[in-house]
Amino acid sequence: MQKKLERQRVEKVEEPIEKQEAEETQVARNRIEVEEPSSFQTHLKEQALHIKQKQEEAERLKANLAQLKKDRLKKKTNQSHTNSVYSSKIVAKKVKSILGNKSDIKAALVAGEILRQPLAMRQ
Repeated sequence: MQKKLERQRVEKVEEPIEKQEAEETQVARNRIEVEEPSSFQTHLKEQALHIKQKQEEAERLKANLAQLKKDRLKKKTNQSHTNSVYSSKIVAKKVKSILGNKSDIKAALVAGEILRQPLAMRQ
């Protein structure tokens, strides 16, 4: 009888140990899964980091482009004013050299009016 009781105690004691071992292995598996991300998860993290870097680079490039446009616009307005004055002087000199007398000037004006776009179609 005593032996029977001892066996039952041993079986009861052994049973929870086996359950504990099974639970520990399950917990260990879960821990491993949590600690070691899958290749898919690492790929997603790398991809998100890459996207973030590209977005930051795009913002920097947009800012640089806006600054370049502003600089070009300022430069063009300054150059266009200077160039227009300079080019108008050159054109005036050429016209005066070609059209020396009044009759040539009149003929050029008349020819310009004839060859120009009609008044109704001008804006």
